[in-house]
Amino acid sequence: NTYADVTAQTDSTVQLRFRQSGDVKLYGRILSVCNLLQDSLTIHVLYTTPISLGTPAPFCQGDSVVLDAGSGFQSYAWNTGSTAQQLVVHSKGDYWVAAIDAASHCKSGDTVTIDVYPSPVVNIGPDRPLCRDSLYIFDAGGNYNSYLWQDGSPGRSFTAGATGEYWVKVTDGNGCYASDTARILRIDENPSNFLLPIDAVCTQGQQPVQLNATGTWAKYLWSDGSTGPSTIIALPGRYSLQVTSTAGCTAKESIIVPGKICPLGIFF
Repeated sequence: NTYADVTAQTDSTVQLRFRQSGDVKLYGRILSVCNLLQDSLTIHVLYTTPISLGTPAPFCQGDSVVLDAGSGFQSYAWNTGSTAQQLVVHSKGDYWVAAIDAASHCKSGDTVTIDVYPSPVVNIGPDRPLCRDSLYIFDAGGNYNSYLWQDGSPGRSFTAGATGEYWVKVTDGNGCYASDTARILRIDENPSNFLLPIDAVCTQGQQPVQLNATGTWAKYLWSDGSTGPSTIIALPGRYSLQVTSTAGCTAKESIIVPGKICPLGIFF
């Protein structure tokens, strides 16, 4: 028991795992009907260099870790097919190596489990234009430990008002990071001069008139709630129209329609 552990045994066989190198004498005795039979065998237990791959800490996706089986071996065999002393690991999984000791030609080995943190995913949106005199807020989303924008600001969002390239780098609780970039491509002009003044209308509403938008727009919204390129009015007052261009730029204009005295009818 000092030199070896019995790992398996039958009436006629024994399997041993030796704890240390050196010469060990193995004795065997069998008691028969007539007498005691015995024999001995000297076993030369060779030394082999142990392998320890350690316990690598998890790393972020895209990074790697180097597993080193150590020197002093004449050959190496990793489960990936590599035969080098070191193995560069990029993904999670179980990795093992078997190596032949250069002096004793005995085999050594070790197994290690590698874990990989998933990379965070950040998206601040596509490249886009910007309307004149407006702002756009790039939002990197929540659940990150830190943010870093192109100008060094640390907030979750960034407000842009000019053309150019904008990017953010985020870092999660595992220390893993990701980045995204978007561009303000151009400045689009806002709609203008789309609601022109008209002549006066009757103060009693006898003769309704039609207000027409000038130009063609993607969306219309009149002050009376109608959504077409024109609307009918019957009384004087203030009327407004909001339009949206195909680029998504919105503007609002108002006019004051004056009143005029109109005959109510013909009397005899």
